[in-house]
Amino acid sequence: MMLPMGRRPRSQVASPFDFSSAGVPGGHWEFHVPLGTKTGILVLEQSRMGRLATFTRPHVIFNPAAAGGNTGRAQGTILKALEEEFPHGFSLDVTTENGQATALTRRALSNEAGLIVVVGGDGTCNEVLNGFFEHRKPIRPSARLGFISSGTGEDASRNLGLPAGLKAQIRRLHRGRRLLDVGLVRYTASDGTTHERLFLNDCQLGIAGRVVQRVTPTLKKLGGFLAYGIASTLTALTYNGHLLTIKCDRDEPIEGQFLGVAAANGRFAGGGMDFAPHSRIDDGKLDVIMIRDQSKINRLLNFPKIYSGRHIDMPWVISKKVQKVRITSDGPVPLEADGEFLGYLPCEIRVLPRILPIASSLSPRRIKPSWDQNRCHALLFILHRYLSDVPALTHRQ
Repeated sequence: MMLPMGRRPRSQVASPFDFSSAGVPGGHWEFHVPLGTKTGILVLEQSRMGRLATFTRPHVIFNPAAAGGNTGRAQGTILKALEEEFPHGFSLDVTTENGQATALTRRALSNEAGLIVVVGGDGTCNEVLNGFFEHRKPIRPSARLGFISSGTGEDASRNLGLPAGLKAQIRRLHRGRRLLDVGLVRYTASDGTTHERLFLNDCQLGIAGRVVQRVTPTLKKLGGFLAYGIASTLTALTYNGHLLTIKCDRDEPIEGQFLGVAAANGRFAGGGMDFAPHSRIDDGKLDVIMIRDQSKINRLLNFPKIYSGRHIDMPWVISKKVQKVRITSDGPVPLEADGEFLGYLPCEIRVLPRILPIASSLSPRRIKPSWDQNRCHALLFILHRYLSDVPALTHRQ
């Protein structure tokens, strides 16, 4: 479906994209200006050498369900900003179900798209990331991944060092090309079969896998900080640790009762937690963070430390930089990657160094919490202290 833009009123152009209501219609659209204009898209023009030249345009994959549907409700603003930044036009796919973005990415790359722009959250970014590769090899090595953060957790945005604000993130799509590491996890699905999944931020097992299952669409409407904070608090009161065997590279195995383990490619996880403060997304290593089991009261008291990164030096945390880790357990332990539940142990996690080209010239940086986040942090800490005084909850198994 081609939508020539020209001098038509913007409202007429945007009206087919009203996918914020229930029953979101998906599809593929292409924005371009009329033939003969200087900014024509998909228009072949005669160059001085007598050869045909084409304009490069981005392909946008838009998830209207991200952030509890808030992304769909903001579609007019987002598409207008993209139109203003890319006068040569862009093509657009709208997702309607989980997992669809992977197939849409592969189709766009097979059509020689040079820049894939994700509009959504960490889960959508993960789907598109997996669409960039087939059998661990890039489908189109010259293509770049761009990201406009509009999700619940926004950890990919933090780990990529993206600026705040829609227009600032869109402008960053023009600036440079940088190669990042990608994580690969081989895990056991619910039906017992073995699968592989790439991830950008982190892969966690144990309590984090259960937290992700608790973050419902209703919680996501509260925003990533509160959604993951509330889910983490409730899970800390009820989750039982597991006996794990953790084999890092060629080191001797580590055995013990653990609450959870994270293989972090980036620094931030869980909606803003500074989970792996020494991690870099382009150092060729994964930071494996092992959290030993604790009493439920200590879990609640120590939980706020994860937001500031102060947990990393605590005696109940073991941290290692590795290229590969294999983890087995005494029972079914849930596992997630980039905020999406995948399956269970056993698993093997490794890093694929500098394999993902992204459209950015920034180095990862720490993004300080806003005043609102600090206020939520204080309220969450009070909630922890209050709940820790309730015997019926703290002693529940």
